Amino acid sequence: MATLPPNKSANVRSVLEYVPYFRDKIFAVHVERPLVDSRELVDALLDLDVLQEIGVRPVLIVEGADASALYEHTRVCEMRSALVEAPLKGGQLVRERVREILGRHQIPVVASGRSGSFDPESVHMAFSLGASKYIALLNDHKVPSLDGRPIAAILESEVAGLARRRKPAGRESPACICWTEKCAACWWRNSSLKKA
Repeated sequence: MATLPPNKSANVRSVLEYVPYFRDKIFAVHVERPLVDSRELVDALLDLDVLQEIGVRPVLIVEGADASALYEHTRVCEMRSALVEAPLKGGQLVRERVREILGRHQIPVVASGRSGSFDPESVHMAFSLGASKYIALLNDHKVPSLDGRPIAAILESEVAGLARRRKPAGRESPACICWTEKCAACWWRNSSLKKA
């Protein structure tokens, strides 16, 4: 009988505790175009396949207008995936197609239709699906940014402390509670208000 070394078995146990927490959660994974043909992508896809096996529902978004190359990589990795033929800039019908594919327990592979990892359509789709995580696979260790500014992230452990902070006078309740106006949720809320 083979056993894992003590440090490896502790790692497995520490990972397993998150399985119930993330089961049935949607992870939007945005792949930067240069990574589509990299060796690192295969490792990331295999990790996503394992996440899907334990109940996570990934959605793969690739930068640009065509997702077929990324879809082919998912097929080589024997992932249960389906190609969304139109990019996200196609609007509500494309988002409905993504929901349909998720409902079949497959991984939707869709093009954003734009360049950049935090384009409005990708963020809106993640938000409308109720995604628990928005993961950006970036090339060259870039800092995620929006409109040339770094995007602030909030750790789940920080949420309770931020929730206790007093809401600034005259502010409506935002989609998030950071009040920094620098996170993706604040950006999305503000850009949605501008369109209305």
